[in-house]
Amino acid sequence: GSFLKPFETDINGINSLKHNNYLDILGVVGEMGRTEIWDLKSHQKISGLPSKEDLILNKYSLSDLSSIEFDKYLMAIGNNDGQTKVYDLRFSNPLYTINHSYKFPIKAIKFHESSGNIITVDKKLAKFSNIKTGKTFTNIESTNEINEFESYEGSGMFFTANESPKMDIFYIPGLGPPPKWCSFLEKITEELEDEKTFNLYEDHKFLIM
Repeated sequence: GSFLKPFETDINGINSLKHNNYLDILGVVGEMGRTEIWDLKSHQKISGLPSKEDLILNKYSLSDLSSIEFDKYLMAIGNNDGQTKVYDLRFSNPLYTINHSYKFPIKAIKFHESSGNIITVDKKLAKFSNIKTGKTFTNIESTNEINEFESYEGSGMFFTANESPKMDIFYIPGLGPPPKWCSFLEKITEELEDEKTFNLYEDHKFLIM
C-alpha cells in the first residue's frame, strides 16, 4: 500500500510513454524533441535524447515528439511534423525515417510482426512500411479524422477510431488472413482475384496505315 519512487523527468511536457516488455524499460517522449529511457528495475534514467551537448550546439530537431513504440530492440518515435524515426536501441543513430506527405502529427505507431511491417498513423492516413528497410508497402486513407488505430493480431484486419459515430474497418489480404470469425472475407478475396478484368479494346481490331 505504499507509493513507489517517482520518475523525475527533465521533459517539460510528456506526450507519450510506452513500456518495453522485452527489456523492461520505459520510453518517454515529449516537447522540444526530448526522449528519455528509464530502467524500471533500478528506477534510473539510462538514456536521453538529445544530449545536453547537442542542445547547446543546436544539432537536434526540436519538433515536439508525439508517440513512441517498441518491438524488442527496435524503438520508433513519431513527431508533430509527420516523421517517424526507427532506432535499434543498441545504436545511437536511426536506422531510417518514415515520412508522411500530409505532415500531420503521428498519433500512433504499431509493429505488425506477422507481416514484417511498421504502421505509422496520423489523422488522415495509416502508412505501412517494411520493418527492416522502411520502404513503403501501402497506405490506407480515411474519410474521417483518425484518433486511434488497432490491428487484429495475426491477420490483415485493422480498425480505426474516428471523428464519426462508427469505426472504420479495413482488410488487406497481402498482410495476412482474415480472423476466423470473419472467414467469409477469404472467399470474397478469392472471388475478386479470379474475376476477369474487362479490357476496353478487347473487341476492337487496330489497323496500321
